[in-house]
Amino acid sequence: MQQRNVPASGPSYWGALIVASALGCNLGDMVSHNLHLGHQNGVLPVLGLFVLILLAERLSGLVSVAFYWLAILALRTVATNLGDLLTHELHLTFPVAIAAMALVLLPLVWLAARRGGGQSGLPPNDLLYWATMLVAGTLGTVIGDCFADDVGLGDGGAAVLQSVILAGMLALRWRTGFATIGYYWACIVGVRAAGTSIGDALASRHALGLGLPLSAGLTATLLVIVLVATHSRAAKPAQA
Repeated sequence: MQQRNVPASGPSYWGALIVASALGCNLGDMVSHNLHLGHQNGVLPVLGLFVLILLAERLSGLVSVAFYWLAILALRTVATNLGDLLTHELHLTFPVAIAAMALVLLPLVWLAARRGGGQSGLPPNDLLYWATMLVAGTLGTVIGDCFADDVGLGDGGAAVLQSVILAGMLALRWRTGFATIGYYWACIVGVRAAGTSIGDALASRHALGLGLPLSAGLTATLLVIVLVATHSRAAKPAQA
């Protein structure tokens, strides 16, 4: 993805990422359940959509961070189904699934750390970035479900606890300047874990019980509001 279409890292970026993670969790469940594709069959069509988004961004010549956020949502949707595939259909225990995904993630993060950061404050937005984003999202999905199910917190309790943990991680990043590439990816896993529990808590009948369509609609609306507000704030200095 071209650098001009990548948002800058900052509080608004992480806020939008959290909302997008919750939305992607709901979209993943809608693909597998509401569209009756199942976890396995829901992966390839959305991956194809992700590729189309990247191609459209490259060929259109348009300048918009919407390409980045659409790609994030597509990968988050895929990651939801991959995480559920590991634990629901392949029947891996949560500790085994977490360990397996962590072993896949670590060498990707190591490669990313060797290359350094991009101009936006994020890692370079290339194939390695998106592959790492997919693996980190899958790991976060499994961690989120583990907190809710294995730890026994339920969706609501897991959402609260993981949101507190994530807030601490992001506070450390902002207040101390601890913004290494490795820590960026650790925060991404934290975002995905919290987003999984938040999305599930909104939709599940054992928590708020809004259902998938309404939950997805609310988080999509909130994401648009956050992005529009961010764009408006960024445009004001340029007009001054």
